[in-house]
Amino acid sequence: MAMLYYLVDLDKFLYNTEGIRYARFVDDIVIVGKDKKQLLGLMPEIRRIVVENSCRLNEKKFYFQHYSKGLEFLGSHIKYQRIYINNKTVYRLLCKIRFFNDLRNKQEYIDKFQSSINSYFGMMKRRSEKKLIYKIVFHYINRDW
Repeated sequence: MAMLYYLVDLDKFLYNTEGIRYARFVDDIVIVGKDKKQLLGLMPEIRRIVVENSCRLNEKKFYFQHYSKGLEFLGSHIKYQRIYINNKTVYRLLCKIRFFNDLRNKQEYIDKFQSSINSYFGMMKRRSEKKLIYKIVFHYINRDW
């Protein structure tokens, strides 16, 4: 929760910058704009603000691309008027299902199983992935559940 307050200065800077839109959830930030030069020009100031607040940018997670390719944010791939779940998130869900399916005493874990699966399905439902939910329920989850 502390990270939320660390980057308040960055929020103020981005909020007052004309021609861009941004979203931030704790330490994940996405910035969208029409002018490539303007966006690249913001980077030194963004880096300075981040360093002043005892944080750092992860250069491996930083990328710059055209909007038509979409963007990754909070476990989703966002495109114009569409939001998809990331493949990595689906993979983690399938690993979790495999773990629960391999348990011998399923009754002990029914609450944990239900909470975990509902969490993933809730995220998928909000991202237009109803067909994927159907496929997972009927092809991957063991009938014992």
